[in-house]
Amino acid sequence: MKTTKTLTCLATLAFLLSLTAQAQFTEPSPDAQAVPTWSTFIGQQLARSLQSPIAEIRQGALQQITHLATFRRDDVDLSVTIPVLLSIYRHDPDERCRVAAVAGLHALGDENTLIQMRQSLRHQPSSRVQMATLGTLMSFYGPA
Repeated sequence: MKTTKTLTCLATLAFLLSLTAQAQFTEPSPDAQAVPTWSTFIGQQLARSLQSPIAEIRQGALQQITHLATFRRDDVDLSVTIPVLLSIYRHDPDERCRVAAVAGLHALGDENTLIQMRQSLRHQPSSRVQMATLGTLMSFYGPA
């Protein structure tokens, strides 16, 4: 009797393990490939974080935008952050945030935005931000 229970437990365990292994190697269903919830609202959340009065929060959001625009471009829509990034680029009192905004705008690669950056270039008081902007424009348009 004890041997029968042990064999039953072992058989059940083997069956469950085979189901687990099979589940790991099957194709995901079409529903599983739907857009994740986080990607729907990430642009709005980052746009709000960019408007924080705390420079460290703005810098963190700028880093996230650059990272997501570079590595997850097809998964997220960050277009809502562009007007805020342009505002930071033009008016933020922290030079580090303005340089990070240049990096974010470059990663987003929106041509209309780059045109606006080019028009604002001569009004940029920081030579560091000007050089970052020139590098971005040269990367997009070429050296000419």
